[in-house]
Amino acid sequence: MNQIKSDGTEDRFIFITTPMRSGSTLLTRMLSAHPSVDISYDSLNFFRYCYGRYDPIYDPVQRKRLLKDTSYRLQHRFGMELDVERCYLNIGDQDFSYGQVYRTILRELFEKTGKTVLGDKEALAWTKIPSFLEMCPNGKVIVILRDPRD
Repeated sequence: MNQIKSDGTEDRFIFITTPMRSGSTLLTRMLSAHPSVDISYDSLNFFRYCYGRYDPIYDPVQRKRLLKDTSYRLQHRFGMELDVERCYLNIGDQDFSYGQVYRTILRELFEKTGKTVLGDKEALAWTKIPSFLEMCPNGKVIVILRDPRD
């Protein structure tokens, strides 16, 4: 696995947040058709299931628990494989933050694609945009707004 600078300043990530039934799955699939882009759609949900729930994240037991729980959920709900040991080794002693864990999980999930811009889509996560941008300083955010009367 290519290790990119651990502080996220050289990473290229996209975060999409949107209400339900807004066309965001179509958008993620269109973006993922690009040879350099791959975006998960409603599978990782890092901010819903992980962020802030495994404190203190600097504790190796908590990091391992986060990775195991995420791997279990991805495997049983979506049939996606996440190599917990490899993620844990890649996090290593570099950085004990949710940002490092998040970036490592995304890299591991999409490693086989060879794509360089990775993304995540999570419904109704507008309040997590500042956290995403802190974790991925060069990240880009796409927000889709939909008039519920449509």
